[in-house]
Amino acid sequence: MKIPPDGRINRAQKIMFMLLAYLIPFIILLLCYLALHISPFGDHMLVFADARGMYVGELSFINRALHGLENGLYSFKYGIGMNIIAAISNMLNPANILVCLFDITTYPNMYALLLAVDIALCGLTMFLFLSGVYGWKGNNLIFSTVYAMMGFNVAYCFQYNFMLGPELLPLIVLGIHRILKGKGPWLYIITLSYAILASFYFGFMLCIASVVIFLFWYVRDWHALTVMKRKIWINYTIASLVAGLLPAVVWVAALQSLSGGRLDQTSILDFTFTENMSLADIGAKFFIGANNISEEINGKPNIFIGSLALFLNLAFFLDRRNTTRKKIVYAAPLVFYIITFYIKAFSMMVQGFSSTNWFNYRYSFVFSFLMITIACEEFATLRNMDSTDFKKTCFAFILFVILIFSQQYSYVTGGGMLLGLLLLSISLAVIWWNRVNPMRAPTGLLAILLVLLCSIESYVNYNICTGNLLEEYTEKKVDYRNDLFYGSILSESVRNSDPGFYRMENEHNTNRKASNDPMLFGYNGLSYVGSFGANFVYQGLSKLGHSWWSNRMWYWDGKPNVFDSLLGVKYVVSERDLDEEKNYEQLVQLENKYILYRNPYALPIAILAARDDTAMALGFNPFDNHNALWKSLSGGNENVFDLQSDIAFTYRGGNDGTTVNWDNAKTYRASVMASASTAEEDTTTSDEDTISSESNSTPGRDIKSIQYYSHVECTFTAEHDGPIYGYNGMAVDENYGYSGEAMYYIGTFHKGDTVTDYIPINGSVSEDLLNMLCAEYSVAYPNQEVLDKYSVLLQQRSGYLEKLTDSHLVGHFSAESDGRLFFTFPYDEGWTLTVDGIEIPLVKAADLFMAANISSGEHDYEMRFFPKGIKTGMYISCGAALLLLGLIMYTFLDRKRNRHTDTEVTTNTIDGEMLS
Repeated sequence: MKIPPDGRINRAQKIMFMLLAYLIPFIILLLCYLALHISPFGDHMLVFADARGMYVGELSFINRALHGLENGLYSFKYGIGMNIIAAISNMLNPANILVCLFDITTYPNMYALLLAVDIALCGLTMFLFLSGVYGWKGNNLIFSTVYAMMGFNVAYCFQYNFMLGPELLPLIVLGIHRILKGKGPWLYIITLSYAILASFYFGFMLCIASVVIFLFWYVRDWHALTVMKRKIWINYTIASLVAGLLPAVVWVAALQSLSGGRLDQTSILDFTFTENMSLADIGAKFFIGANNISEEINGKPNIFIGSLALFLNLAFFLDRRNTTRKKIVYAAPLVFYIITFYIKAFSMMVQGFSSTNWFNYRYSFVFSFLMITIACEEFATLRNMDSTDFKKTCFAFILFVILIFSQQYSYVTGGGMLLGLLLLSISLAVIWWNRVNPMRAPTGLLAILLVLLCSIESYVNYNICTGNLLEEYTEKKVDYRNDLFYGSILSESVRNSDPGFYRMENEHNTNRKASNDPMLFGYNGLSYVGSFGANFVYQGLSKLGHSWWSNRMWYWDGKPNVFDSLLGVKYVVSERDLDEEKNYEQLVQLENKYILYRNPYALPIAILAARDDTAMALGFNPFDNHNALWKSLSGGNENVFDLQSDIAFTYRGGNDGTTVNWDNAKTYRASVMASASTAEEDTTTSDEDTISSESNSTPGRDIKSIQYYSHVECTFTAEHDGPIYGYNGMAVDENYGYSGEAMYYIGTFHKGDTVTDYIPINGSVSEDLLNMLCAEYSVAYPNQEVLDKYSVLLQQRSGYLEKLTDSHLVGHFSAESDGRLFFTFPYDEGWTLTVDGIEIPLVKAADLFMAANISSGEHDYEMRFFPKGIKTGMYISCGAALLLLGLIMYTFLDRKRNRHTDTEVTTNTIDGEMLS
């Protein structure tokens, strides 16, 4: 595209440049997908790790919300019910609207497309920033492409919500640039305010970046800003306050909802001034392929920007045309972020004063942005750089490579480094050609060649980094697609046949311990993975035998029907025979694998309790807790669980000291139970009394040998016929590092059978720890007759509850005497209950749920949810709106006062190269 000599371009040319800024990274990504056989070009998927566990479920939730099927205040798709204001504030990426175009079974393809859309948007916003600061040039495409394909975006290809920060940062900084020029702060206010609204977590990091960049750029332009300093400070200060406070209606309520959960995971003791890594470790992350699975989880910052941009940064600081003061000002923000990488306490402060659960340095894109900006500025005048300085830069770059690779790095290959050097050599040769013979090597041709070379490097880096992750994460890609297809069929069939308010669960969800299947398929469930849950919910459910670990709750096979029924789980999808184990009714079977069962004992979500002691505190043993709670609700005196009285424990040390993988602890238990049953069949029992290995094992699991692990054998004589469940108390205690397995199915036995259960031990343990483990271990038998009696009684007595929306429930009950209305979803101050139009106070019941005192008689009631903190946030947002109005009036009056003069003040940098 030919640009006029005066540098001005028309609207059509600007549009063409913007299209190229978007399309170049988009095409690079499509080519990468093609090379890596990523869907839709093959069987591999980017839907792994957090994308598979959380973000695809959230995107499915957004799809339903955009169709009016979900609301933004509360949801029963998150665990057993959750205030979702914090989650919603992380879902406001504008590209999310594209999910309306896709069916759930096409989500593996959709996710890759959405990611490409977002990364390409990073290229577009960076180009707009560079053009707004340095002028509309084809050279800007080099650096907008590098920014879009930088290490942060490549490394977090499965962290879809991470993309919003890099998209908005260039526009926020462009807004700062306009403020420094004496222009209005409107772009800055709009973009920063939206960043905080869409993700207050990344919004906080962007606020830090805003302050850092403004301060250092203000110092940079100090001499040129003499007349406008007061106006600039007023604009920036007020604009920052407005941008931060306008979305308070969301972030105040979001922070309130995280209190007692994510906000409490970091203590003052975590703020240590320890070294996170060496400086050489940081330097190694600049090279091709500097990412693997270990780096992804707990590695160094992802700061790859390509070899040319790295070279240009060295050139900037070795270029004698740049003054020492200018170099210090440009180096200061880089040093600031390097210190945050290096020292743990500073890293935590930049990331919202909290530590991260994996995926560290989530603000590293800011550092990459600063370096790319410096590279772009130096490139504009590189042709006139002194040849001696140019040669010094080449020597310094080679020395830098030697110093970095004098050490060994598992995440960087020599081949990647050599390829980067080769591409850089070609780039420098092209630049030198343009330098010595500009007539035969015009600037336009130079830009095209450099864009091509940087695109090749970005393509190779993406293929290596993402290829490493795909090898680790995508072993079961076909199963996942099947799960999506059959899961959507089964959940839709349940909704069509039963429109009531109940819960449904899947024993084999799409990612075992890390999937938000209720969000994904749109049913009310128990499973939840994310950072927004409250600790008392996790702990309370674990006291009832629910599986829990860290910020994950999952419905695993082996939950007794007593547990399901209390929590209103009316339908269960399983691959096992739940008719024998739980006495459930089989409804549908697909592919001889996915079986849908109905639980006839499921209680309603709202229960009319017979006694007023439902505010009891739960103990440690879930079998005892169920007995107490079911008695309280029903008014009966019989137990729903009969506990085993005598258990013998024998510790067996492992033969080779191999430690147990706790994620596979249940696999191990199932396999050794199967082996033990087979052995007993051969020696001590008749065919009639034998429990086969098939009934005690779990289909599709790898069989592990007992001899390789330390374990405790728990032996007892069955006291009843039927299913038997075990509970290892330490297994739900995260402090011991155990997988939260909670209650589990041992098998179905006859009275008098000898049963041996196995508890894996993680390495060697002390005698005291073994005693504690054995003391907290228990075995129980569900009493089917008592459960049948209690469930029928409570189903008939509790009236009905209808869900109009997830935040608006209505119901009716008839109470023969005063009692309590008990709700099996978590206590939250945002809920209000009115009975016959009169508000009734709600209290926490059984450490987890909600209850309210009610009087005898016929009553209609209504439940509404309004998140705590929204009113306060609304007041703050209104105050910010008034402040914004004042800023608009101030700007208008200032312009009116100077209407007869030239109000456009052009701000130059110290050296004059920052003209718009």
